[in-house]
Amino acid sequence: MILSLIYQLVFLIFVIGKGISEVSVVPVDNPFNSGLGPYTFDYLLGEKSNYTTTAQVMFLDFEDTTKNTISSLKNQGKIVICYVSVGSFEDWRSDSNTFPKSVIGNKYPGWQGEYWLDIRNISILLPIMTKRFQLAQSKGCQGIDPDNMDVYSQEDTGFKLTYDDQLHYNKIISIAVHKLGMVVGLKNDNDQIDDNTNGDAFVNYFDFAVSEVS
Repeated sequence: MILSLIYQLVFLIFVIGKGISEVSVVPVDNPFNSGLGPYTFDYLLGEKSNYTTTAQVMFLDFEDTTKNTISSLKNQGKIVICYVSVGSFEDWRSDSNTFPKSVIGNKYPGWQGEYWLDIRNISILLPIMTKRFQLAQSKGCQGIDPDNMDVYSQEDTGFKLTYDDQLHYNKIISIAVHKLGMVVGLKNDNDQIDDNTNGDAFVNYFDFAVSEVS
């Protein structure tokens, strides 16, 4: 969901989990390890965003934000986290033609050109999302803010998604980001944060959490 201004919602960000030590495949450079929290942050999404801010953590769009902008912000001591929607199809994205119709569901209410994704289809979605994460990494993003990680709880998505479908998909997303050496957040999937199915603590897959409160 792209806006050219700071989100008109209250966001809460928490440093959580043990994802870096327990479920990552490669060492992750965790920018939150300094112990300087709590952190101030801004969500600036869109091509016309004003990056002049005193916030310590910047949430920026993975595609619209340039490598030079990210480098400049990091040189100022900012932590740069890149936004990627992993649970919705956005028809304005440069890779929109790589999504087959079979994984595109009903319209996402309130967001023009956005539709729910069938998160059960890992074989199609994971390569697409991995390329997005790789682009973010190449630009210098220190972490990924994966949006729409709670598709299973939404109404009228066009798919019969289950709790377990979402749990599996979110873990796969976390692992893919960690493989690239970046931190990864849990976005709004509050109902699953305490899941410990088969002793596999869901919270340990993530390094921070963002919760939108209207």
